[in-house]
Amino acid sequence: GVMSAALRIAAQWAFAHRAPSLYWLAARGNFASWRVAHACGFTHHCTLPQRVPVRDGTADAWVASLLPGQPMTARQPWVVPPVVEADGLRLRPLRDDDTAIAEPHDHPPHHLPARAVPTPETFDDWLLRRRESMSIGRGSNWCIADADSDEPLGEALVFVRDGGLAEGGTAELGYSVRPSARGRGVAAWAARAAADLALRPVGEGGFGLRRLVAETAADNAASNRVLERAGFTPWGREEAADAPDGSVGPAIHWERLA
Repeated sequence: GVMSAALRIAAQWAFAHRAPSLYWLAARGNFASWRVAHACGFTHHCTLPQRVPVRDGTADAWVASLLPGQPMTARQPWVVPPVVEADGLRLRPLRDDDTAIAEPHDHPPHHLPARAVPTPETFDDWLLRRRESMSIGRGSNWCIADADSDEPLGEALVFVRDGGLAEGGTAELGYSVRPSARGRGVAAWAARAAADLALRPVGEGGFGLRRLVAETAADNAASNRVLERAGFTPWGREEAADAPDGSVGPAIHWERLA
């Protein structure tokens, strides 16, 4: 905690000398530096392209700020995914070596956003985006793994598109499974396990959410079965919903309440 303490002292000095604001920039992916700024109450704003110098040129930069009078404590949680294990499967944090998740997939483009499932070429950036999201409290991402071998089988996530996970709030559920891992009930188990944890009270180790939602293409029979088995019920249907690939078609909206 030495660096966080030093930053707070420096910030207090700057504001005492009428600094209107403090800005923090670091190369995208510099989580060690972001942990210090995060702990001191800086608000994460965005990523600026090619903004900071690095050894081999320039790099994209994360940007955050602190204003006078703002508490110098973390403004949102840094989400650390809890480990859940049962029935031969495990939800655990994603690791650098979980590249098997990037197995070529055959999801129809209107079922799943293109960037939701990585390729070998995009895996590093895919993983960085997930860790970035957790560092600003926007969601929890798990690797779905075999409990015996720890082999990665897919991903489960609970997330919000704006703001952060909040006790008593609403979030969205997502999941995907490697084609070679299908037929074992992996997606249904992971969806239920993630939903159970998200809706469990904070005092019992959960996120304390009030409601989880999901959206599927109406013709995505496999995903619809997963949500039904995970305790979700449909609350609405759109006949001309915007699909991830830019097309328009029928979609089903699902929810599960705490």
